[in-house]
Amino acid sequence: MTEVERFLGDLAARISSDYQAVFLFTAGAALLVSLLHLLAVRFTGRLRPDAGNRPGWFSRLLAVAVLACVLLLGTSALTGLYVHGAVLHWPLFGHVAVGGAFLVALALFAVVRAAPSRFTARDGRHGRLTRLGFWLVLLTGAATGATVLLMTFPVFSTIGIERLLDLHRQFGLGLFLSAIVYAHGLVLDSWARRAADARNSGLNTASEP
Repeated sequence: MTEVERFLGDLAARISSDYQAVFLFTAGAALLVSLLHLLAVRFTGRLRPDAGNRPGWFSRLLAVAVLACVLLLGTSALTGLYVHGAVLHWPLFGHVAVGGAFLVALALFAVVRAAPSRFTARDGRHGRLTRLGFWLVLLTGAATGATVLLMTFPVFSTIGIERLLDLHRQFGLGLFLSAIVYAHGLVLDSWARRAADARNSGLNTASEP
């Protein structure tokens, strides 16, 4: 078990000592880049022309549930860190409760959206950025949950558990950034579908006698 702990320690050593600042700066920068890109696309009108039909209601519901859970997880973690210096008391309760709901939603999310999110799938409902965001959310979400699961096994020392917590924070940050990528792709897909519907409506109107 010493080798496992050494491996985890090497990964955890890359984490900054001020996690709150790193989280806020990285997430803020990602949101700013996303907003600027959306504004650029909105003004230039450069949208993919192969937008398909909207996904089913259950698929859309799962996407909203996953993104909402990620937002709540990040909010509860940062609230605990700023108020208590650690995720304790009510922030911890909320974090654990939402974390359980997130893992359930993520599992259903994977089952429903894995096939149409393949990069080789001929499905115009999801653009490349949305597919990339889906797999990033799936991988980082599974990794974040796995760190918590490993802590439940009585095989790690106190130092090992602390390193797992550090990895949990790092994967959590990756999950938040992945959710931004996925949400960004969903917005672009929605705009592309609306543009395609407008073009089709215009063609139908022009073809009428």
